[in-house]
Amino acid sequence: MLRKLVIVVLACILLLSTAAQAAFIGYQLSRQPIQNFVLTTQNGSEYNFDYESNDIIVVSFIFTRCPDVCPIITQSMKSVELLLTEEEKRHVTFISITTDPQHDTPEILAEFSEMHQVTWPHLTGTEDELLPIWATFGIAVQNVYQDDELATFHQDLRSNAILVQDPNGTWQNYMIEFDGWTWTQVLAQRLDIDVNASYSEYGHFVTGFENIESSEDWWWELRYWSDTYDTWVVSNEGIDSLDVLETPHFAWLPSSSNHSLLDQPDLTSVASMTLMYPNETMIESNISSWNGFAATASALTHNQISAEIVFSQWGHYLSSIDQTPTETESWWWQLATWNETTTTWEESQVGMDEVNATTRMAWMPSTTNISHAPSPSSFGQANEVCGGHGWLMGENETLHCMCDQGYSWSDSTSLLCVEDRTKNYTIGHSTATYILDTDRTPRVMWAGDQWLPEDFVKDLRTLMEKENTLGVGESPSLPGFSLASTLLSFVLALFISQYRIEEPRESRKK
Repeated sequence: MLRKLVIVVLACILLLSTAAQAAFIGYQLSRQPIQNFVLTTQNGSEYNFDYESNDIIVVSFIFTRCPDVCPIITQSMKSVELLLTEEEKRHVTFISITTDPQHDTPEILAEFSEMHQVTWPHLTGTEDELLPIWATFGIAVQNVYQDDELATFHQDLRSNAILVQDPNGTWQNYMIEFDGWTWTQVLAQRLDIDVNASYSEYGHFVTGFENIESSEDWWWELRYWSDTYDTWVVSNEGIDSLDVLETPHFAWLPSSSNHSLLDQPDLTSVASMTLMYPNETMIESNISSWNGFAATASALTHNQISAEIVFSQWGHYLSSIDQTPTETESWWWQLATWNETTTTWEESQVGMDEVNATTRMAWMPSTTNISHAPSPSSFGQANEVCGGHGWLMGENETLHCMCDQGYSWSDSTSLLCVEDRTKNYTIGHSTATYILDTDRTPRVMWAGDQWLPEDFVKDLRTLMEKENTLGVGESPSLPGFSLASTLLSFVLALFISQYRIEEPRESRKK
C-alpha cells in the first residue's frame, strides 16, 4: 500500500515539475546564437556584444523618427523593467538597436532615451555594420522617402471618415482604416472568399480561407513585398500591425509551401493581397486607387458593419448596410460629398469609384433631406489631451501620448503632440522584440507592439528558471525541479522510515 502511495506522490511531483517548465507565451524560436557585434551607444561609447555579462538579453529594433510603434515598444520595455525585482534586473539587459542609422546618431539616441526616461543601451553604427545584425535577427528594413504631396495625401486619408445614416435617422461616423486585418477582409470580399480567424488579446490569427483551415502541420503564413529586397519577406508582426499604406502588398500562404513560387504583386495597384493555396495555385485581389469604394469598404469592415457592395459594369454600388437592403421601388442608398467651399453636403454626381478617398462622404437613404445631414466638424473631438492631436497610453512613469498621423512628441515632453516636420520620411521594418538566453540564442520573439508587459515578464521569468540564472531558491516563478527534488527526498525518507518500522514485525511472524 505504501509503495502505491509513493508512486502516486512521485507522479504528482513530476507533474508539478513539468508544469513549472511551462511553454513561453511569446513565439518560441529555434535559432543559432547571435555572433559578436560592435556598435556605438547613445553616450558615444563602444558597445561590444560579447562583453555583455548579464544572463538574459532583451533586444528591440526602433528608430527615433517613428511616430507610433517604436514609442510603444520603448514604453512597454520600460514597463517590463519596472515590473522586475531588483535581483532580476541584475540578470537582465535591455538593448535597442536603430533601423535608421543615417539619422539616429548617438546624440539623437541620447535625446530619445532621455525623453523616454530609460537608460539601457541604444545602439547605432554605419549601415554596413547594421545590415548583418538586422539579417541575423530577421529584421527587414526598408527606407521609404515620401514627397510632401504623398505624405499629405496619406495624412488626409488617415484622418478621413464616412458618415452613415441608418433608416431610423441615426448618424454614425466611421474612420477609414488601413490595418492589415481590415484589408485582408476587404480584398477577400472582392474575390468572394470567406476568411476565418480567431481573436485574442494579441490580435487576429487567420486560420482559414474558403474553409481551408490550418492544421498541426502548417499555418497560414503572412508575408509582405519588400521593395528594398525585391522579394517576399516573412512578417514578424501580426496582421493587425501591418499598415497597408506603408506595406501595400501582402500575401497569405501555407507555411509548408514553397514561398519562392509566389508571384510578384501588381506594383501598379495601391494595395494587393496574394493568396496561395496548399496546391500552390495563386490568386490576387487588388485595388487600383484610393477611392470612395476603398474608403467605404474599409470603414464599414473595420467597424464590423455588415455591408453589401456590388460590382457591376458601371462600377461599385452600395446595396445594403447593416442588413438594411435597398428598397429599389421607394429608396436607395445615396452618396453625398462635402463641399469645402460652400460647407454643405451635395448629392454625388458620380459613383463611389470616381470619388477620391480624401473627400468627406456620407451615405444615407435617398429619402433623407441632405441639408439635414450633420457637418463633419460636428463629430470632431473636443478633447485637448496631447494638444488635441492624440490620446494617452500607460500610467504613472509610462504615461505618454499616442500622436495622430502627422504629429509627434514635442522636444520637451512625451505628453504633448506637435506637428511632425519629418513626415516625408519613414522606415518600414518588421517589428519584433527578442529574448536571448545565456548562450546568446534568441529563444522567444514578441511581434508587433500590442504585447502586454506582464506577459513578457512571465516569459523572462520562465527563461530565468530554465537557465537557473537566479540560483536555487531565488526564482519568483513556479516551483521547479528543486522543489520536486526536495519533496522526493522527503517521500523517500518517509518510505525508508516506514520500512524500518515495519520490518521487525515481519520478522516476528517468521
